[in-house]
Amino acid sequence: LFEMHYTPTGKEAMDRTELGLQFSKKPPKHEVFSTATINYWFSIPPGAANHQVHAKTANFERDSVLLTMNPHMHYRGKSFKYELVKPSGKRSVLLEVPNYNFEWQSTYVLSKPIEIPRGARIECTATFDNSKDNPFNPDPTVRVEWGEQTWQEMMLGGFEIYEK
Repeated sequence: LFEMHYTPTGKEAMDRTELGLQFSKKPPKHEVFSTATINYWFSIPPGAANHQVHAKTANFERDSVLLTMNPHMHYRGKSFKYELVKPSGKRSVLLEVPNYNFEWQSTYVLSKPIEIPRGARIECTATFDNSKDNPFNPDPTVRVEWGEQTWQEMMLGGFEIYEK
């Protein structure tokens, strides 16, 4: 499944998306899942410079291994943090992006995968800047909610895992 997002420009345009596949001669060791922690139900007030939105996964049903993280917001995105909450309640920061930039749709590939024990969860905190001081903000005078267009917002903490 591929999902493409386009922003209307008022002009006809053509997409030339390409896909390249490379097949392995050996079967994969693990089946990797792409998933996310998402909050669709937020409302960023006009002028808010540090509005936080939270989301969390359900507790993991199996021991798993975290491979990548991909925070996603639009132009009001300011910072994004992933935390691991173990069954004991102990928290640790998995990834902190203090200066989020919509133009850098980065996937952070871990140099050393992180073990996630059964019963743990991932919690994400996104901070949005809907103020006039944000040079990328399309309109600091409006309340902003979830939407696919860049003048709206998203709070999506994507990640890839495999189960042990």
